[in-house]
Amino acid sequence: MDIGNKKTDPALMAIAFGCSIHYTLLFQIYLEYVIRFLPFAMA
Repeated sequence: MDIGNKKTDPALMAIAFGCSIHYTLLFQIYLEYVIRFLPFAMA
């Protein structure tokens, strides 16, 4: 994949940006869930 010659597609950039934000939010929710329920699981 050669990005040097072509200009980057704005739509592609927006999709990648949105996906990264989406997965970051999912990861934060998952992390909060784990931190909240881990003590109950360990007990």
